Amino acid sequence: MESSQLPEVLRRTDVISYALLAEINHFHSERTVDFKLAMQNYLREQTVFYQKVCKLCSAYYVPCCQGIVSCSVGGGCQTSPNDTPAFIQEAPEADCCRLEQPAH
Repeated sequence: MESSQLPEVLRRTDVISYALLAEINHFHSERTVDFKLAMQNYLREQTVFYQKVCKLCSAYYVPCCQGIVSCSVGGGCQTSPNDTPAFIQEAPEADCCRLEQPAH
């Protein structure tokens, strides 16, 4: 190669290098957008799935006693003031509801 060709080779090398860097940058930004959309879709579908699971499971659960106002895991069964059946105090806090078949 002659020394007069060297500047042209360097220029072409720079053009190829800059084009490659632009492609990498574009690929990276497209990947970021695509990953964000995929993750949003995944989480949206997970939410829908677990809402369906909760809806189906709730058909099988009923309150463990009459008069329950609220039932929370760790908080125990909360009853209305004048209605406190004796077995509520004996029930484990995390077992406020029992499994029964839904009425058809």
